[in-house]
Amino acid sequence: MTDDDIRRLVDLRSEGPNLDYKTGFAWSKNNRDKKYELIRDLIALANTKDGGRVVFGVRDGDCELIGVSDDVYASVDPSNVVQMLHDNAAPQVQCAVYKREIDRKRVVVFDVAEFDETPIICTNGIASTDGSKRVILRQAAVYVRTPAATTEEVSSPDDMRKLIARAVTRKSDELLKAIRELLVGKTIGFASDAAAAYASELGDVEAFLRSAEGKG
Repeated sequence: MTDDDIRRLVDLRSEGPNLDYKTGFAWSKNNRDKKYELIRDLIALANTKDGGRVVFGVRDGDCELIGVSDDVYASVDPSNVVQMLHDNAAPQVQCAVYKREIDRKRVVVFDVAEFDETPIICTNGIASTDGSKRVILRQAAVYVRTPAATTEEVSSPDDMRKLIARAVTRKSDELLKAIRELLVGKTIGFASDAAAAYASELGDVEAFLRSAEGKG
């Protein structure tokens, strides 16, 4: 992600299912609940079509770029963020963390890719420590982003069906890509579990190609 990419995100000045602005907070033990709330948002973005981004350093309300303090900027350890995300979600979420200075203001961007084949499921139950017993993460929950730029748990059968349908489409897209690679003589490059799932289909394609070559 380039500086210009980040500028474009900020210039949108409007949140949505794929973009969330936050003033930011220090990645410390004192902000334990806020860290888990961010993890929940990142899981939801991974389950949202085309993934999305969270930008630290943009003020709530008017979406003005204000940057984060030096302390907040220094506290965000990308490897720690990703590890915390992996510890609380399965399959693993693909997330890159960018720390940049844009127009003399420091920002942190969490860039999340849409899930590959299987929707992301929360693997741990986490309650708040503020005495309210509020649930931040619920084990086995599937979180998504809404058009109102909020994170919610999938609760209706219709929404779950849509999510599953998107997963099936993504798997089909991967199969089509593999077939195209076979047609141009490339090595198929996807995960072993996906290769096993499509072994029969790809075997048929290879057999057809060999037959066609023999006839030629």
